[in-house]
Amino acid sequence: MEKFISDLTDQIRAMTQINLITIGLAVICYIPLWTAIATSKDEQTGTKNGAGQNFYTWMLWLILDFIQFTCTFLEHGTYVHFLAFIPCATLTTILVLKYRKKIDCFEIFIALFIVFCIFIWLTVDRKQAIIFETVCQVVAGFPLLRDSWRKPEEFLKTLIPLSCFMALYILILCTIPEFSVKHALFPMALLIYSFLSFLFILRGLKLKNV
Repeated sequence: MEKFISDLTDQIRAMTQINLITIGLAVICYIPLWTAIATSKDEQTGTKNGAGQNFYTWMLWLILDFIQFTCTFLEHGTYVHFLAFIPCATLTTILVLKYRKKIDCFEIFIALFIVFCIFIWLTVDRKQAIIFETVCQVVAGFPLLRDSWRKPEEFLKTLIPLSCFMALYILILCTIPEFSVKHALFPMALLIYSFLSFLFILRGLKLKNV
């Protein structure tokens, strides 16, 4: 543990300006999301709905962010965005806690699948672990993706946050030292996931105008 902390301290000290800018932008990307969670209301009932965010997805993302950070850091990959993602995901999970719904069979399956993948992760090398954890990150987002397809109108206020996150992932991909698993897989996967979410939610604008 001491070696890990020492290595982390050394790598943080060696951060470049672009690394610090990436962390700052990652935090800024969350601000529109927090605003949407705090202000979004159901148009029919007038009750706050947390911008449709799924508590169980965010809880899983928080756990996976920490594991993904550890794997990527030890592999000396691109990890700096996790220094913002982990505390920001913690706050987001707390904010959507009050909007949690009864967990359904689909979400239970997702959680069990991720537990299985984490078990596999413990038996493979760090590069393979990054692949497994990236798959888990995307799979953990399936409940939120499903909800955004079913009720896109509830997610309309998240279009701006999603646009910010897509821009952030593109920035990360443009500044990585090489296009490899430890540097590019996570931002590429999350960029595709965010883009799909964006497309699903755009349906809400069409449905709203019908």
